[in-house]
Amino acid sequence: MRRKLGPKKHENQRDRYAALPSDEKDKVRAKKHEYQCSRRARLKAKADASKLITPSEITAKKEEARAKNREYQRERYVALPNHKKEEFQEKIVSTNVVVGLV
Repeated sequence: MRRKLGPKKHENQRDRYAALPSDEKDKVRAKKHEYQCSRRARLKAKADASKLITPSEITAKKEEARAKNREYQRERYVALPNHKKEEFQEKIVSTNVVVGLV
C-alpha cells in the first residue's frame, strides 16, 4: 500500500530524480514501468479469477454461513437454563410487538 508523503518529501524526491544522470533516470523509469506492468497483470488476474465465481456460488456460500449461524444460535439456546429461555422468549415477543409482527 502506498504511503502518503508530505509536499516536502515529494520535492526532495523530485530534486534527487532531477539530479540523476540520464542513464540512471532510464533505469529508474524502467524499474517503475516493470513494477506497473506486473501490478496491472496481478490486478487483471485477480479480476478474471473473481469473474469465474458465479453469483449462485456466492449466494450458496452466504446461505451456508446463515444456516451455520442459525445452528449455532439453536445450540446456545438449548444450553440456556429454563429461566433464561423464558426471558429470551419474552424479549422476542416484545420485539415482535414493537416491530408489528404480532
